[in-house]
Amino acid sequence: MNSIFFVLLSVNMANPCATDGHGFCTDPVVTYSLSASEPNPRVRVSCSLGNVLVIQFAHGESLRGDPAIGNAALFKFKLQKEPLQLLLWPTIPEGSNLTSDDVLGETSNVQINLASGTNILMELRIAERSVQRIIFKDPGREKADALRRKVREEVEQELQASFEARRRALDSEARSKALSLVAKGMMKRIHCTDLTDRAMVDLLVVQAHRICHIGDHVYIDLSVHNRARDLFALGKIETLSVNGEKYKPLDAVVEWRRGLPQLKFDQKARAVVVFPVSEETAASEYAVRITENAGKKRIVTLDGIEF
Repeated sequence: MNSIFFVLLSVNMANPCATDGHGFCTDPVVTYSLSASEPNPRVRVSCSLGNVLVIQFAHGESLRGDPAIGNAALFKFKLQKEPLQLLLWPTIPEGSNLTSDDVLGETSNVQINLASGTNILMELRIAERSVQRIIFKDPGREKADALRRKVREEVEQELQASFEARRRALDSEARSKALSLVAKGMMKRIHCTDLTDRAMVDLLVVQAHRICHIGDHVYIDLSVHNRARDLFALGKIETLSVNGEKYKPLDAVVEWRRGLPQLKFDQKARAVVVFPVSEETAASEYAVRITENAGKKRIVTLDGIEF
């Protein structure tokens, strides 16, 4: 074995653990701090039959290949990727006549190569007292990760502040343009008619209250009234131009007074649909079709909406 792997990671105040007479750690939980100044640490750990030794690595760490075990007949392992942990346990070789007393004191080496460049050589010794968990900390990586998180949080905060400022500016600009559009439309044309048209399917009532032609847009004020005991949930609403028996979909915007409706018995919802028109595309009659999302799946078409 290359002598570089036998650089001892000393048991000091930074990495305290109680040891047996052979110098192997026996504390249930042992924490080691890895250092760039010691890229090839050597760790000595006691383990026992019937117990699993859990080896835990720093967040974001990965391995360069599977661990290399010197005595694979006595020691088994399993690699867990998320979070990265190595599970090791001693065992009596299959087909042998050995007993637990026979394997006490047996040792093996385990070489673990981390993607960060650290190569850990663990010396394992089967004993009655054992370590249950080893935690390898990497202060340098943790410091770098903390710095990256801080920078990312600062960038996210700056982007969020910039986004909110831009959103407020766009909202203000949109409101101004909307008011300007309505004002110009009213100066160009305004014509409204009160309506009483209504249609009903299985006690789902759709009623038109008013139609207005303002500028280059038509507005239809309508309501949906659920008079059935079944809950009504809106699937979609369509606005159509009517030419004889032909219905043509219109590119309309729908604004509900209190969001998309879910109506219990005897509840109503109010909405306004608006769509652009021109001298060429204006129709003499319009229709609104309401489709229920679930339940009875009712479809109500209210036609005959006209000035």
